[in-house]
Amino acid sequence: MPAGASAEPSADEAVPALLARFGGEPPPAPEWFRRALALEAQRSFVGIDGANIELLAWGARGRPGLLFLHGHAAHADVWRFIAPFFAGNFRVGALSWSGMGRSDWRADYHIDHWVAELMGGAAALGLFDAPIAPVVVAHSAGAKPALITAAQHGDRLSGLIVADSGVSVPPPPHRQKADRRRCHRNYPTLPQALARFRFGPIQPCENFYIADRIARDSLKQVEGGWTWRFDPGIWAWLASAEAWNALANPKCRLALLVGEHSAVVTRQRADSLRNQAPPGTPYVVLPEAHHHLMVDQPLAFVTAIRAILAGWGIAG
Repeated sequence: MPAGASAEPSADEAVPALLARFGGEPPPAPEWFRRALALEAQRSFVGIDGANIELLAWGARGRPGLLFLHGHAAHADVWRFIAPFFAGNFRVGALSWSGMGRSDWRADYHIDHWVAELMGGAAALGLFDAPIAPVVVAHSAGAKPALITAAQHGDRLSGLIVADSGVSVPPPPHRQKADRRRCHRNYPTLPQALARFRFGPIQPCENFYIADRIARDSLKQVEGGWTWRFDPGIWAWLASAEAWNALANPKCRLALLVGEHSAVVTRQRADSLRNQAPPGTPYVVLPEAHHHLMVDQPLAFVTAIRAILAGWGIAG
């Protein structure tokens, strides 16, 4: 999701330009957003395949489990203003994939690591403690390991909601070492770093308070200033054909949620997703949303997930 780049932002890159205009401070956030952030997450770490994985949790153990998974270069904190809406009825969790957020970086990355992180993270969060199996909500690239998990371990899940993921027929799978020649730029001040934040792909953003919160959580302080948390080497990672094949054969219920104006799930790709998914798979279009559904239309995003869960008979 968030990414830093070496070039200066152009005038049409709405998020960094607007954050810079406000001097790093967005307009006041609405009350619902402040209430959501006030419900602080329990932050912890669990070791999986040699890496410490960051976990966030809301709600009591023993309730039905709900796991939120972020996309490429993002982090678990992107769900901080969404997860609290479900914490009254669910044990809600989120994780940062290895190489992202506060999770450890790896020498190289493979989708098998992410599948292990999903299952191990869900167990550590207590999402399997309830009589009913957990539901996974996976955004963007996070849906690729989630789909493979649904094909391999779907009998341990109640369902998977794929949120605007560009799953498609990929090139032949291969594994690459993380490219450490890529490196992040350091910014002397926090406002300068915030001004460099943008969503990938570039898209409009009217909810400046959300962009600002995500940008701040995407940065870490280092000697000489601020830089991005994610490992630049993760760009070497490519999903295998398993994700596309898994879309047709999940061992749990599946739903597709896409943004009306998404640059990732185009009309052609949406048709491919619907044709590949099992017959009868719910397909929901979120009006006036781009790729980052939870940023563009956060309350509608919550409502859509609640509707899908209700349709599956899962109300918490």
